[in-house]
Amino acid sequence: MCMEAVFFRSLCGYASTVGQEQLISGVYYPTLAAAELAVLGGQHYVLWQNPQKIIDRCKKFIKSGAGCPCLQETTIASNFTALTHLASTRHRVVHTHQADAKAKFDAATMHIAGRTYPLSRPGKFLRDLDTSTVPHRSWLEVTTGDLTAMIRQIV
Repeated sequence: MCMEAVFFRSLCGYASTVGQEQLISGVYYPTLAAAELAVLGGQHYVLWQNPQKIIDRCKKFIKSGAGCPCLQETTIASNFTALTHLASTRHRVVHTHQADAKAKFDAATMHIAGRTYPLSRPGKFLRDLDTSTVPHRSWLEVTTGDLTAMIRQIV
């Protein structure tokens, strides 16, 4: 929800702490509703959990390149793997019976925690402790901290 809100506000000309995104069209949308309508492009919704789709959306609306970096695109791209693993965790929570969700979740936890969890249960993973930190923190706390740091880069 936060990424979506920041994106729509950027399309309306709101500036972050590091500056204002420049739109490809050169014209900002007059309202959040108008920005949302443009992003939806006739669809009922667009997905925000897939990092590649967010990057593609940024490229569609926001200028990037020399002298005009798209802060949102840069932040998502630099955290692509972590966000992909988080999306796999979210997908497992929502789609508990899908084999694909299970396989991607197991791959994500193997990458993050170095192990899989019994029955591929996301709650077990999120409550488990990251023993590489002192004091030990749950993976939920680690994830929340990581997401907070990413959001701080774009607001």
